[in-house]
Amino acid sequence: MKKALNYLALGIILIALSACTGSGGSSIMPSSSAPISTASTSSGGGLTKAFEAEIFEKINSIRTSNGKSALILDTAISDIALPHGLYMARKSVISHDKSAGRFNEILGLEYTSCAENVAYVKGYADSLVTNTLVSNWKASKGHFKNIIGDFTHTGVNIFIDPATNRVYATQLFAKKSN
Repeated sequence: MKKALNYLALGIILIALSACTGSGGSSIMPSSSAPISTASTSSGGGLTKAFEAEIFEKINSIRTSNGKSALILDTAISDIALPHGLYMARKSVISHDKSAGRFNEILGLEYTSCAENVAYVKGYADSLVTNTLVSNWKASKGHFKNIIGDFTHTGVNIFIDPATNRVYATQLFAKKSN
């Protein structure tokens, strides 16, 4: 129980609770130029895929319990989210920097609107990672608005930085044109 409370407290401190549906955002951590190895931290790893699947399931559970339809996972949107996790890890920031570029890519896939939630949590040894990320998104007015927003599809990317023991999450939401 103590471990769970420590993770929750750490998650509350470390998650940036700002959601964006437009242009770039701001960072809450100092910039760093420390190199990040992409060999073991890309989206292809088993642990990252498990975290991505858990986030997808938890977000859809929140949506359906609030009378919204479940989102459809679009791997093209997840691929758009991937470089942003690496960017945040390299800069040691949590931000919506360059979100306009991600949104333009999504809109180019015949979607009509989109939004983004980003966060990080320190530590990735157990399932408390996704619980902490999603709980804090749910507690944030802007993030929650995106979660239950008028969207049909989503993409999720987790980027693990073993050098800092941080898990960076980027979730993009999109509405498919009719």
